[in-house]
Amino acid sequence: PVKPLSTEDREFLLNVFDSMVIDENKRLKHIIQVLKITENIAKIKEESVHINNYIVHLLQDVSNNSQVNKDNILARFAHDDDSLLHYILSQKVAALNELDDICLTIDNSINFHKLNGLSVLLNYSFQSQYIKVRLAAAQALGTIVQNNPKCQEAAFQLDAIAKIWPFINAPFTNTNTTSTNDIKCVL
Repeated sequence: PVKPLSTEDREFLLNVFDSMVIDENKRLKHIIQVLKITENIAKIKEESVHINNYIVHLLQDVSNNSQVNKDNILARFAHDDDSLLHYILSQKVAALNELDDICLTIDNSINFHKLNGLSVLLNYSFQSQYIKVRLAAAQALGTIVQNNPKCQEAAFQLDAIAKIWPFINAPFTNTNTTSTNDIKCVL
């Protein structure tokens, strides 16, 4: 015999369904916020309350683990600037890799642009001192603009070519190839 779901069972079932669906626009907004985090440790320390709270939020969002404790995060990086910087860079690279995957769909690429993501990508990630961040950004940009006239036009207007051009002469072969592909997609 079929019986109506109890409130408890209904809530449980809704939570299960919600956990199976990824809100890609929410993920795009999250990625944009990750890309905006500074790589300047001194500035992070000046804005410690805001940045520390955001790092906790990032870790919770990435791991989907409600057990993450703010004190554990703060203690983990309290006296180790290199570990904090490594953590931030790894989060940026992971976010850029996720962006690359999400933007395989043209609609998501267009949504990323509408959220001002192209501007953030070009003005934050390509300014990074760290090659892994710039390389992941170049890969994501290539995916976003590939076969996508709206994003190609937006990238062109944001002067993407000038920001990519230095990578053509970079000493890393992967960077050269990725940057060349990006320029072909923008043109």
